[in-house]
Amino acid sequence: TDKTAEGLANAVRTAFAAHGYLKTRFVQTDEDVMQKPCEEETEILVQKLDKEPNTAFFQSLVRPFDLLNERLYRVEIYSAPKSVYLFMDIHHIIYDGLSSSVLINDILAAYDGKQVESEKITAYDFALHEKEILAGEAFAKAEARFDSLVGDAAAVNYPVSAKPDGKVIGTVTVSVAADIVDSFCKKNSVTANSFMQAAFAETLHRITREENPLYVTISNGRLDGAALERSMGMFVKTLPV
Repeated sequence: TDKTAEGLANAVRTAFAAHGYLKTRFVQTDEDVMQKPCEEETEILVQKLDKEPNTAFFQSLVRPFDLLNERLYRVEIYSAPKSVYLFMDIHHIIYDGLSSSVLINDILAAYDGKQVESEKITAYDFALHEKEILAGEAFAKAEARFDSLVGDAAAVNYPVSAKPDGKVIGTVTVSVAADIVDSFCKKNSVTANSFMQAAFAETLHRITREENPLYVTISNGRLDGAALERSMGMFVKTLPV
């Protein structure tokens, strides 16, 4: 078990070495809060437990981050009589859903002795690239276009507390089998995401009685394709629909 714990710790170190952005630190400047690359060793706590931990044990490890005075990740490994447990808590400000998938797969690969590829483009690189984009003509045109689409939108309160005709609000649940949705989407050449977005928009339209409801969804933000598919960072962007 001790060897397993140490092997897991080494695998995490290997994965973090391939994704150095996870070690970024926030620093306060005269004008703003900036991100600063940090070349320190990955900090990993390895401890032995006398019994198997439960959910409450791991939940007790979750606590707020001090953004300006500590690392933005916590990695802890617990060696119990029957199993070895990996606890990771990484702040969402530097880590999104795809980051999680990539990191876990790299840890598993490193644990199996496989080579782990370093990032081709880091979130630092992307931040500088995005800064150039924001100052460019294309962004100004895009901004003007979205302003024309959503500029006159008015807020509508979702009627969560209304009681029409004095009746108590109930709940309506409708379930549709996933294979039916997939079949419909394939037949009509749309993605399941687009289908669900349309269903949500139609529901919103009927509840609010607004003819053109506006809401926001998210884009994964990795619009540069394969170059960013292994990059750690919070790339998610808000997208008005």
